[in-house]
Amino acid sequence: VGVSIDRTAPEIDFPPPDDGRGISELTVIPITTTDGDGSGVKRVDFLIDQVIAFSDYSPPWEFGFDPVPIGNREITITAEAFDAANNQSEASQSVYSSPLKGDANSDGVVDELDVAAIAMLYEVAFGAGDYRPWVDCNSDEVIDERDVGLVGFNFGGE
Repeated sequence: VGVSIDRTAPEIDFPPPDDGRGISELTVIPITTTDGDGSGVKRVDFLIDQVIAFSDYSPPWEFGFDPVPIGNREITITAEAFDAANNQSEASQSVYSSPLKGDANSDGVVDELDVAAIAMLYEVAFGAGDYRPWVDCNSDEVIDERDVGLVGFNFGGE
């Protein structure tokens, strides 16, 4: 009688959750998994900057990401899938967390420095090499006077 040992890790499909635009509100981040050897995926851990934020024990594999506690900064979200034999695989995506509208320079405060950050990239649109989603405060894919307006509206906010 032959014994079969599962040494095959599950596969993960983890599409970019923000399309390069940043995440400014509660967002469900889904992944799909396959386990070709049939033992089945038993758990998916979602990590933010290498710290487990949530463990999911049944499909659909998803995580509700809230950017507010993270603040305005680039993060790495990693999904780690484990099968019944404890084989593990992972996939990661870098995203920009941007819950504080108007904080164009990501220092945690909306002030005159944010106006300067917008001025440096004024009229730069999504897709351009120097486009920065955190400077596009209203996430409309162009850095312009509407972003300056959000700085004015939220001035002094932390």
